Amino acid sequence: MSRRPPPSLERRPSQRKPKAKIVIFCEGRNTEPRYLEAFVRDHGASQLVEIDSSSGVPSTQIDAAINFRKQLRRNSDRYDREHTSVWCVIDRDTHPNWDASLQRARDNDIEIAQSTPCIELWAIYHYDAYNRPGCCADLQKHLKTLMPAYDHDRGAEFDYKAMAKDLDKAMRNAEAGRMARDAEGTSLGNPSTTFDLLLKVIQETRKLISAA
Repeated sequence: MSRRPPPSLERRPSQRKPKAKIVIFCEGRNTEPRYLEAFVRDHGASQLVEIDSSSGVPSTQIDAAINFRKQLRRNSDRYDREHTSVWCVIDRDTHPNWDASLQRARDNDIEIAQSTPCIELWAIYHYDAYNRPGCCADLQKHLKTLMPAYDHDRGAEFDYKAMAKDLDKAMRNAEAGRMARDAEGTSLGNPSTTFDLLLKVIQETRKLISAA
């Protein structure tokens, strides 16, 4: 696992068969990468996942992911092109050109783990089935009441150890939230997240590799 930008995909001789990877581009430099690092270690998937936390806001993040995907299609001895998935982890927040950015990602085979309004919703789901639309500040304030170690003004890191035991609960809450938004006719509206789908891909891919 690496938090550095994915290395150059220039062709170089290799005697080893490329391995499948999950390459993740994160908007945040602390919250999402550090949670993912802990999750990946906890699930024995460090050799499977690579994390890039240097690409910035969603539009530039998606640009970086698309560029990586294009290089991967052209030339790579390090990655199994057919079985490498590329993800962006992004917050809806108030970013402009949101719909256009998501469409550009889809058009270029980039998977999106999105949270509306922000990733703090995923942490809250470990504690309760939060179902009130709001802004990022609302969720950050609520999360602080549930997770005292969380401080948005000092790095906004989640307490992974405190969250891990309730992963299944969080996944159920995330799915229920999406279903509620669908029923309202506001698919992936406020509040909702698909971050759990990325985690499930990591879990399932790790199991497949172990069974091979």
